[in-house]
Amino acid sequence: MLLRRGSGASRCFAAVLRSGHSRCFTVASSKYTLPPVPDISLTELLFSRVKAFGDAPALIDGPSGRTIRFNEIEPMVRACAAGLSARGLGQGDVIGLLSPNSIDYPIALFGAASIGAAVTTLNPLYTPDEISKQLEDAKATQLYTTGPLLEKAYAAAAKGARLSRVYTFDAMPEVAPDGPPLESFASLLADGGSAPTVAITPADDVVFIPYSSGTSGLPKGVELTHRNLVANVLQALDPLPAGSPLCWIPSLLDPPSAGSPLLDPMLDPLREPTTSYPSPAHSILAHRNPPCTTPTQPPHHPNTPPPPTPPPPT
Repeated sequence: MLLRRGSGASRCFAAVLRSGHSRCFTVASSKYTLPPVPDISLTELLFSRVKAFGDAPALIDGPSGRTIRFNEIEPMVRACAAGLSARGLGQGDVIGLLSPNSIDYPIALFGAASIGAAVTTLNPLYTPDEISKQLEDAKATQLYTTGPLLEKAYAAAAKGARLSRVYTFDAMPEVAPDGPPLESFASLLADGGSAPTVAITPADDVVFIPYSSGTSGLPKGVELTHRNLVANVLQALDPLPAGSPLCWIPSLLDPPSAGSPLLDPMLDPLREPTTSYPSPAHSILAHRNPPCTTPTQPPHHPNTPPPPTPPPPT
């Protein structure tokens, strides 16, 4: 598909499709002034405020009660970055993340991001063929996963995914599978090395590569830069007060959601204190969940006769 921009102030774009047909799209600009997007990486945004919340809980695993506190976030992310760097992952590389929601998900994700690598998230319901195709398409060289998904991960590697190493968030199996070396995520964090200093250009360096579900064709990857996701975080504009508990949607569907509980407290210092921006989250919630009212009469359809008036009491 080829996009051509129209002339004049109409901001009309003509899309020339492969079939030769063209379609016009009009871009409507917002009447609100967009807030500034700071020129920092996603991990810089994270590290700039987490210390301020001390030992308050940042991430809680519901079934086990395991908790990661705000003052533990940066050391864990840096430990992850150091371990990945020591194992050959670096700037411009891609690592896959095949897992359901996990308390380790944000640590793994930001650990790779902090050394300039990109993360591609995969649906844990994918077949080995689908996993292999996405890993190959994204050019992933390493993979995070969980114990129950190891069989799928190694089947994907056997089908062509070029993985040099796999990490599991769970305990190591008694018998290591055939294929790329397997290591526990805990041992990755326990390496004890120092994370390298990496110069990241937020507007250019890719940090996430999510894929579409493939409902209208083959799944397609989207390269998102650090600047894209910093702007994505700022769009939230703290829809909930600090300290409000949040429940994640599947993180693979919305990669920034994996870090939103950590990033949300950082919005206040980045926003102009005298400026108020409408919150998209408030608008969506208000639209989907209108105030609850008790009707005095049942709903009346315009094409049906009105309900009969009840007789007066005797």
